[in-house]
Amino acid sequence: MILKHFLGFIALIFLSLSVDAQREDITVNQISITEGLSQSTVTSLAIDRNGMLWVGTCNGLNVLDESRIVVVSDNWPFANEFSNNSIRSLHADAHNQLWIGSEEGIYLYNHRAKRKTKIYNPDWHFSAKMLKAIPVGDFTMLLNRQTKTLIINSKQEVVAEFSSGILEGANAYKVLGDKVFWISRYPYYLFTFDAKTLQVTKELLPDYLQKESLSSLDVSPNLTIIIAGSDEIAMRKAKSNTFHYHSLQSLGFGVN
Repeated sequence: MILKHFLGFIALIFLSLSVDAQREDITVNQISITEGLSQSTVTSLAIDRNGMLWVGTCNGLNVLDESRIVVVSDNWPFANEFSNNSIRSLHADAHNQLWIGSEEGIYLYNHRAKRKTKIYNPDWHFSAKMLKAIPVGDFTMLLNRQTKTLIINSKQEVVAEFSSGILEGANAYKVLGDKVFWISRYPYYLFTFDAKTLQVTKELLPDYLQKESLSSLDVSPNLTIIIAGSDEIAMRKAKSNTFHYHSLQSLGFGVN
C-alpha cells in the first residue's frame, strides 16, 4: 500500500513537471499602439475565412495578417468611414463577408470582391448610435442597445423593427440555431425571433424580475431559459409558462 502511494506521488510530480514544461512553450505577444494598433481599447474581434484577424477599436478598424498589424489606411475601402469611428461589433460569415457594426452605421464588406456596402445608417431611424450586428441563420439582427432593434435579411431588407433596445453587455442575447433570444431594456421583455418563420414573439417578464437589475440571458439546447439579475436567478423549462426563481443567497452567493 505504501509503495502504491509512493508511485502515485512520483507520477504526480512527473505530471506537474510535464504541465510546467508545456507552459514554458506558450508564447504571448502583446499587440498595442506601439505595434500599429489604431487605438488601445479593443471592442471586438473576428477571424475571416482567409485567416485574417479583424480588430475593432474605439478609433478605427485594424487587420492582423501574418503577425503584422495593418491599420486601415487611405487606400482601403473603409478608410473614410472608419477614421475616428468606434467599431462596436464584428462578424465574419460563411460567405467570406465581414459584418461591421459601428457608431456610424452597419457595413458589409465582401473580401473576395473587395467591395463594401453601407447597409444601414443610424440617422434613418435611430437617434442613438452604438450599433451591434448579430448573425442569425441567413439573417442578421441589428441591435441598437439604447432605443431600437432591427432585423435585416440577407437581401438587406428590413424584416422587423422594434421600439426597444437590448440590455447592455454581451450576455443579454443568445443565438441558438435559427433563433435568437434577447432581453429588452426596462420594462423587461423577452424577445424571440425565428429566422425560418420570420416570427417574433414578445413576452413581458414577471413583476419580480422587473424589480431586478437584469444582466444576462442563457438558453439551453432544450430551450430552458435562464435569466440572471442582481439578486436572483430565474429559470423556465421548455413548454412551461412559469419562471421559477432563486435568490443568489439561497444558492450560496453573497449579495452586497
